[in-house]
Amino acid sequence: MAVPNQGLVQEYEDVVDMYPDKGDTIGRIRRIVRARLRLWGLVEELDGARLDLPVTDDVLVVVSELLTNVYRHADKRATLLMQRSGTALYVEVADGSSALPELREPDWEEGTGRGLHVVEAVTEAYDVVRADVGKRVCCLFEVPAPYELSPCRTLGWVS
Repeated sequence: MAVPNQGLVQEYEDVVDMYPDKGDTIGRIRRIVRARLRLWGLVEELDGARLDLPVTDDVLVVVSELLTNVYRHADKRATLLMQRSGTALYVEVADGSSALPELREPDWEEGTGRGLHVVEAVTEAYDVVRADVGKRVCCLFEVPAPYELSPCRTLGWVS
């Protein structure tokens, strides 16, 4: 996936270990992602209250889906990368499994098979890329223009 080169302004990266004895890992990461997006200014002020933008919910759903897939199908360790530039918000989850996710018919009784459908529905674009070890699921979200960041320096986006 070619991501627009609008000049990197903000970046966040975290290694996520998901083991039952570590508690609510996916919930903890959702809270960290929400806090990071708020720090990046993706909130609205309304009557003195700070409200998340709709893109925040989309990012949280995608991060939850991708980390759940790592937990179920990979080695329970992932790297989460978020980059924001101009109106582009790039989110990547990488893990050590060489098995690539595929769009498939959801199994509504088991509650499985819907992850990539959700990713496809709420992102501007996504791609699954083989890495030297494992794979990366790369997602692109659009930030509303009033919340656009001015490019500060050039970034070589993942292609």
